[in-house]
Amino acid sequence: MIVACYGSNEKMERSKSITKASILRVALTIAKSDGWEALNMRKIAQGSKCSAPVIYDYFENKEAILLAIIQEGYSLLREDVIAAKTNSAGQADQLKHMWLAYWNFAIEQKIYYQLMFAIGINCCQFRQLTEEEDLLYDIFREPIMALTGVEKEAYRIFHTYLSVLHGLISIGLIKKLPGEMAAKILQDIIGSVGETRQ
Repeated sequence: MIVACYGSNEKMERSKSITKASILRVALTIAKSDGWEALNMRKIAQGSKCSAPVIYDYFENKEAILLAIIQEGYSLLREDVIAAKTNSAGQADQLKHMWLAYWNFAIEQKIYYQLMFAIGINCCQFRQLTEEEDLLYDIFREPIMALTGVEKEAYRIFHTYLSVLHGLISIGLIKKLPGEMAAKILQDIIGSVGETRQ
């Protein structure tokens, strides 16, 4: 009897996870077709075939849904950067491929990136996601430290490259920077990675 109860609880938790993931997928689909500012709880309810009260069982409000998607985006970005780091040898080569993975994520997962950094949208205000940013820095820290040897310099260098890449991505997403120009600037940025040692 206890085992049956445990199995039932496990099944219920699985069902909740599936429903929660479904709500997030519907929100992403709506954003891809209509933009983040068009997203509202009514559309999410219609798309997920859940009543609004059911959605509120999982998410307090629209902002909570968006925050969950932002955290999911950071998780996907970290996975891509870690994969690039793992599949490269030598710190300079690692960093080049890691920053390239960051760039590719922003281009290929544009809908996530726009929300993560509120590019061209004005749908909501979020707290600073310092924990997510710190987790991203932790992945870059080791290869940067190997090139600089100074913790303070590693932090500065990380944010220097992050700022330049993010600026380029933002311009590209908002103003549609010509692909050839963006690619050349990207090569200029990534090509200087091995020159971080002073």
